[in-house]
Amino acid sequence: MNNKPIKSFSCGNLCFALFYFLSGAVIDVCFSDDELCDPSDPYKDRADAGFVNAQLDYAFRLTYGVEVRQDIVAAANYFKKAADEGDAYGEYHYGYCLELGIGVDLDLAEAASYYKRSADNGCALGGYNYGYCLEHGKGVDVDLSAAANYYKKSAEQGNAYGQYHYGYCLENGLGVAKDPAAAVEYYRKSASQRNPFGEYSYASCLELGTGGCEVNLADAAIFYKRADNHGVKGARNRFYSVFTKIK
Repeated sequence: MNNKPIKSFSCGNLCFALFYFLSGAVIDVCFSDDELCDPSDPYKDRADAGFVNAQLDYAFRLTYGVEVRQDIVAAANYFKKAADEGDAYGEYHYGYCLELGIGVDLDLAEAASYYKRSADNGCALGGYNYGYCLEHGKGVDVDLSAAANYYKKSAEQGNAYGQYHYGYCLENGLGVAKDPAAAVEYYRKSASQRNPFGEYSYASCLELGTGGCEVNLADAAIFYKRADNHGVKGARNRFYSVFTKIK
């Protein structure tokens, strides 16, 4: 569930719009008809000329209607143009379109293929998503060892979801040897970036002393509360349970 606030942007504030897009927010772009760019605007011209950054920029504009008419079909097409030029972020975003059927027909196998290309080109988001495909058999055969490997790559690039999922693999021995102590560290890294599942898992480690970490009920309560604030199921009950034990 997306808990980001809806943000409203006037024309000319694309940098802010893209920031909120990349952070998972819903964007509500407001403009009048006379503010819309004409079909020969420089954004489209540069995108059609083959400049990859312009293709990504124009795809984002089309996605949310920033200074152009919203057109998710055209947006997917420009993400694909960037992807087919070998751009890792284009590959990730086009894979996302394919996974959810945004502007294109839903195709999980093709989505997984683009996520893999993105991951192999160094995109942490692509690495996490491809790892998820491998873990759950979305468009590819289940391969827990490969899933853990891609989660690890994403985690080492600083992706909070990759950190959480690789921690989970380490804690439960999914595709890797069990290593609870290492799992705690990855959960901590994920929680430090305010990832809801990282927060919950790290709180559990602090409560139970998982992986030899020192039990700290006060900190466990803090992370359970953060996870609860992010809507994680069960976090509220764990918070109250731990809170009553603090002396």
